[in-house]
Amino acid sequence: FADAQAAAKRPGGAGEAELLAARIAAQHGDIAAAAALGKAAVALKPMSFRTRWLTAHLLAPVLAHEADVAPERARWHEAIAAIDADLKLDSPERIHEAAAAVQETSNFHLHYRGVGNRREQELYGGVLTRIAAARWPALAQRPERVGAPRAGGRRPRVGFISAYFHEHSIWKTHSA
Repeated sequence: FADAQAAAKRPGGAGEAELLAARIAAQHGDIAAAAALGKAAVALKPMSFRTRWLTAHLLAPVLAHEADVAPERARWHEAIAAIDADLKLDSPERIHEAAAAVQETSNFHLHYRGVGNRREQELYGGVLTRIAAARWPALAQRPERVGAPRAGGRRPRVGFISAYFHEHSIWKTHSA
């Protein structure tokens, strides 16, 4: 936890030690400790989108008990719904903070719990869409289709947003 102590001493570091310790606890599967430390970090920085976003995504890679799945998912959903309800993208600073924060982590581990995630992905995608539209407004408008529509109807639109794409084979094959 030396990194956590160093983070707390940096300017603006209130809550950083708790947040880092929470992320470490989550990686080690201690979701109760991660949740408590994340709550402490948010209490120290309640207006920080980054702190709230990273705290919401304190998901263990592997859960010890199947009974832990529902409470973890409920905590994640409640936190993202609260972020969605409170999301203010009314200044360049807030837009930048939100865009940077969503690139730090994702809900990657949520998909390995053996249950459907459509409702969660719709909520998550909605938040990411609002942030991306605010950060890159020129890219937020749907491009005008040129040419005749394809047989069978409309083509699906697929987007990739992930903190895990840096120097990854998917990034190399899907980036322009």
